[in-house]
Amino acid sequence: MFGGNRAGSALTAIYTNSQDAGVKRAVIQSYMMSGNREQLFKLAKSEKDEGLKRDAIRNLGLVGGLSELQQLYQSEPSTDVRREILQGFFLAGDSSKMVQAAETDKDPELRPHCHTQSWANGQKRHAAINLRERNRSWLERRSV
Repeated sequence: MFGGNRAGSALTAIYTNSQDAGVKRAVIQSYMMSGNREQLFKLAKSEKDEGLKRDAIRNLGLVGGLSELQQLYQSEPSTDVRREILQGFFLAGDSSKMVQAAETDKDPELRPHCHTQSWANGQKRHAAINLRERNRSWLERRSV
C-alpha cells in the first residue's frame, strides 16, 4: 500500500524478530490492509502459533485468497485450523468451496460447519432463484 517493497521488508523483519503476539497480529493486519496475499499465505503455512496462524488465514480470506485457502485446506491436519479455512472461504464469498468440502471432507466435525456456512453465504442467492422460479411458473400458468 504505502512504502511498497521497503514497507513489506520492514514488516517481515518486524514479524520475524518479534516475540510479542500483539506485534505479530498488527503485522498480519498490515498485510491484510495492503492486500499482501503472498505474505499472509506464507504465514498461514509456516506459523507455529495456532492463534496467529488462524489470524493469517482469516485475513487471507478477507483479501480474497481463494486458491491459497484451497491449498491450505488440502494440506492442513488440524480440525480447528481447517474450520478457520472454511471461515476464510466464507469471508472471501465463495460458498462453492464450502459445499465441496461438505461433500468430500471425511471429518464428521467439519461437515455440518460447511453446510451451515454455505447456507448463510448462499441464502440470498437461493432466495432470488426460488423467487425467479415461482414467478416463471406463475407466468407459465397465466399464458395457458
